[in-house]
Amino acid sequence: MGGTVQGIVGIHAWTFEQTGAGVVVHTEESWGGAPVEAAADELTEALHASLESWLLNLKTRSEHFA
Repeated sequence: MGGTVQGIVGIHAWTFEQTGAGVVVHTEESWGGAPVEAAADELTEALHASLESWLLNLKTRSEHFA
């Protein structure tokens, strides 16, 4: 999945893998574009925080329905 928002081109991929212990979620995302080049450190931190939040929310919701 990908798209452009405010000059930032983002690509995000999710992989769900069934294991004996449950489901393992792998997530990869990349951002590019002039805004990213201008503020790489800040946006890298924002991306990391966004991914952690998304995964925590997914975990919470999935445990609710387990």
